[in-house]
Amino acid sequence: MELDENEILEFKTEAEELLQDPENHLLQMEQEANFSVNYSAVFRAFHSLKGAAGMLGLEELREHMHKLETSFHEFENSSSLSQELATFFLRGVDAARAGLRQEKIEFKYEYSTKEKIDAKSSEVLNKPEKIIIDLKAKPPLIYMIDDDKENLEILSAMIRPHGYRIECFTLAETAMGECEESRPDLILCDMKMPGMSGMDVLRRVTEIDSEIPFIFISAFLDKATLVEALNLGAFAVMDKPIKEIQAIGF
Repeated sequence: MELDENEILEFKTEAEELLQDPENHLLQMEQEANFSVNYSAVFRAFHSLKGAAGMLGLEELREHMHKLETSFHEFENSSSLSQELATFFLRGVDAARAGLRQEKIEFKYEYSTKEKIDAKSSEVLNKPEKIIIDLKAKPPLIYMIDDDKENLEILSAMIRPHGYRIECFTLAETAMGECEESRPDLILCDMKMPGMSGMDVLRRVTEIDSEIPFIFISAFLDKATLVEALNLGAFAVMDKPIKEIQAIGF
């Protein structure tokens, strides 16, 4: 959907307010407060702003948040965040503010080698002793959810040639049951459906695994819905009808 200039300005203001939350939690992490709670809050904020940037067409900001989110994810299994690292990510938040103002983002995505080693060591310690590597890895799996079977057929025809595995669902409840058992690499979902709405699905997906990329495909999206989707961590929004779709990177 297209937003007018006033809506875009308001949307950017609300997106910038999102950045206050990770700042507060990063400072608490630096003070060795509850790590897991603060980590989750920061990660959700980074993920949400990445989605906001995609919705606003701010590609440089979206890429910045993607890199920041990826770097932060390395410390998921840590128990603390050093002052140096907290400062690194706080600078990343400041750079994001510049991106929202559509200014050039100047940020060095590098931090202490020692911190990297500590993060990797923690990651290894938290992994099972036996690791099995599948040499015949399957291509990425995409869930498509829409109560209109014809829409699913059209989207499938567009995406399948790119080599992805696709599972289509006309009932969101069924999709969520499958999602519990086997995590998809991406979810494309309609907004208005009988039973669970698209927003209900997004909330449920966030509970199951907040790192699954989620994209709305709908003709019924207003600004208020976009803001709610952003706050819940939606990656992007696409208007119906979809005329063309390119390969999606994971």
